[in-house]
Amino acid sequence: MHANVTSLLLEAAYLMAVGMFVVFLFLGGLIGAMTLVAWLNRKFPEPVTKQLNFPQQGSQLKSELSLGLIAAITAAVHQHRNK
Repeated sequence: MHANVTSLLLEAAYLMAVGMFVVFLFLGGLIGAMTLVAWLNRKFPEPVTKQLNFPQQGSQLKSELSLGLIAAITAAVHQHRNK
């Protein structure tokens, strides 16, 4: 069962054209959706909210760690790396 080369090339060209058309439609829809979202963001902007200033928790955490805890963590890491 030998297929005609011309019919195979026509089928390949048809599949390529359909695939390119589907990709073109998808990308066009994506651009349309992005344009719509941008328009909606300009039309209905988010209200500006006041930001609250919280104290930094890193400084509290550093003072709460005892030297014994730091030594225990260091020893555990050192023991794990030497296995």
